[in-house]
Amino acid sequence: MAANNFGGSGRKRPLVDVRITQLQLDNENPRLAEEHHGKEQDEILSVLYNEFDLEEIGYSMAENGYFDEEPIVAVPLNLPSGFDRTQFMTIDELQVELGRLENEEGLDFLVVEGNRRVATAKVLTDAVLRKQLDPEGIFPLPKSPEVDADLKIIPCIIYFDRKDISPYLGVRHIKGNLRWDAYAKSVYLARSIEEECKEGHTVEDSMQLVRKRTADRTDTIKRQYMAYKILNEAKTTLSFETKQIKKRFSLIIEITNRPDIRAYLGIGSYKETDFSKEIIPVDKYEEFSHVLTWVFGDGKEVEPLFKDSRLIPSRLAPILADKEATDYLIKYNLIEEAYERSGGEKKYFLKQLDTAKKKIENALGIAYKYRGDNDLLKVSEDIARAADELNKTLKK
Repeated sequence: MAANNFGGSGRKRPLVDVRITQLQLDNENPRLAEEHHGKEQDEILSVLYNEFDLEEIGYSMAENGYFDEEPIVAVPLNLPSGFDRTQFMTIDELQVELGRLENEEGLDFLVVEGNRRVATAKVLTDAVLRKQLDPEGIFPLPKSPEVDADLKIIPCIIYFDRKDISPYLGVRHIKGNLRWDAYAKSVYLARSIEEECKEGHTVEDSMQLVRKRTADRTDTIKRQYMAYKILNEAKTTLSFETKQIKKRFSLIIEITNRPDIRAYLGIGSYKETDFSKEIIPVDKYEEFSHVLTWVFGDGKEVEPLFKDSRLIPSRLAPILADKEATDYLIKYNLIEEAYERSGGEKKYFLKQLDTAKKKIENALGIAYKYRGDNDLLKVSEDIARAADELNKTLKK
């Protein structure tokens, strides 16, 4: 069995039926809050039960058992010393040996994909666990002994190196139809980037390697990684409570998309950022704290001021573009009054037009070098059409 060096190599992976008691939940799951990483199995199961709505799939599994058409993905944890999977001539032989090791030597497996399903099956089939997690008896019960027995054996696709699963997870949860939420996605991307950096790659090269594995856009990866680093800096430099940030993580990306907010924080765009360094400058920590508190609250007593995400571009950005308006917001926490002092929407609109005008004038200075370039001509024509529509709108 020759080894290949790409994610989908091989016609199929070993498929083994594993007892539920020999499946361990992943305490490095990107969907788990960072404070739970590395915790023991009982705590991970409790988190999944309380925060990931296991009851939703519990009713289906209690009625139908486990659908073999949806195997989980797992990695063996305690293979015997000297085990060499390449000695087996066929996948079938390898499957038989893994099954023997599971049954005769107690081989355990780490669940990398399918933790929610496995956690649900554990609760359904273990009366002690169910009583601990569900003292009121709300969680469903298997409808028959046959269903209970079926849920105690889970089909698993086996990988031997967790890193080999990364491309599959990226395609499935980053660009596929079972996408993670914004925070889970950023954790996965950040870990993947940092793992490549440990292998000696630069941050930029690591991002390109991750891009190839996930089929995601480079700019999206950079935005996500920038947001992830900002969240971590909030925790480490400001000791800021980040639980509420993780729940509304996409707002970090919204903040960093706004030039006026970036200017207030002293940071550049994702295109200009040196990801090997801290994102927020030391002399901007006070401003950083202001923005986090306005958008997310402090996680204790102070509620977020900008509860509606639409207020970030329409109110916070123009306010922070004006010092008088910013000072007023800091002092009184009144959005509309601060916004009025910023010159309001018209001033903000004029600023956007002035920025566009300057950029076009700068481009005009070198346009003669690219006469006849059809790609650039198309962009120029699109800009002209947009400007024409703008004129028509303003004349009405």
